[in-house]
Amino acid sequence: MATCELRYPGTTRVLCLLEICCIYQAIGDLQATLVVATDGAKFLQSGSDQYPAFIPHKVEEKYQEKYQGQQVYWRVYPKVAEEGLAFDVVTLAEEPLFGSGQFKLQGDWIESGQLQIWRNAVAAKVNAHNWQPRLLPIDWPDAPAPDEAFWQLKAQLVDGTLKIVEAAGPFAHPPRLENQPKFSQKQQPQPPRLRAANPQPQAQQQTETNTETVDWENIIAVSGKLELTIKINTLPQVQQVNGEYHFKIDCDDHVFQVLVKPKLWIKLETASTSYEQWIAAISGKLGAATADGFVLEQPNIQVFERQSKTGASTKQEQAGAVEASAPEQVKAVGSTATNLSRDSMQVRPLRVRRWFSTSR
Repeated sequence: MATCELRYPGTTRVLCLLEICCIYQAIGDLQATLVVATDGAKFLQSGSDQYPAFIPHKVEEKYQEKYQGQQVYWRVYPKVAEEGLAFDVVTLAEEPLFGSGQFKLQGDWIESGQLQIWRNAVAAKVNAHNWQPRLLPIDWPDAPAPDEAFWQLKAQLVDGTLKIVEAAGPFAHPPRLENQPKFSQKQQPQPPRLRAANPQPQAQQQTETNTETVDWENIIAVSGKLELTIKINTLPQVQQVNGEYHFKIDCDDHVFQVLVKPKLWIKLETASTSYEQWIAAISGKLGAATADGFVLEQPNIQVFERQSKTGASTKQEQAGAVEASAPEQVKAVGSTATNLSRDSMQVRPLRVRRWFSTSR
């Protein structure tokens, strides 16, 4: 994890995110109203500006049913169309992730004064064929000389232009898809043939297979929620400030800062004193980056008792002893019932004999 320096006033040194966060991307939020022209063309109107929009059918239906004519937040991918700046709509957002009109841009700063956004290398695993990078014009005041290096930028949409307000970099290029992946053509198996009496030499025919690829560039992504789960089995060192408990968890050299309420901390204390072995699952959302990791936001804690193998075997032996003693108890009860029935049969004849002797 390499450090970098922000190039704008009021900024200090920050850390690049984890490798999974250092990817090529351009995404943002736009508060706008959906406008449909007479020819069916769709636009997002923000203030007095209208931008061509490409909206999935389900997203458009949801807007017409719940928010028709209202301004809502749209999560969008910026791109260039013939009319200028346009957007691919991802989904409707109840709350903005970046702020209205704010965009997160990560790409290469090239000589033409544009940001070059490549396809990430992971696209090769899904046979992506549209590997050409996307060029995005930006307005970067006091920009450094184009160095074709990777930059992390924060932009604000102003009068139809993406104006850079914060910048971090340059960084090394993340893994990217720089050329079209090669697909191996496998020969289809031929059905067995009967051998003729006088075989004639024939040229071997090779059949070519049509390899179909997925056009990931034109597939609109849906919004998701990233949640983390951290498991611990030791009570961490805690610092209590303003009635809240602060502690750290080291996960593979990435330290997460956790802040919990007293009722959640009591769960950990109870587990450490009540159980011989225990495990706690701490879940939450990925927060802001820190000097050595991240902040875990909205944490929740679940504690479970963890039984050792010796304790489990002891319980199994006890259960087996109970099952073994059960048939003996049943047998004893059966013998007692048999003795009682014999005694009752012996008493009845005595009573009958006495009755006859009296009648005589």
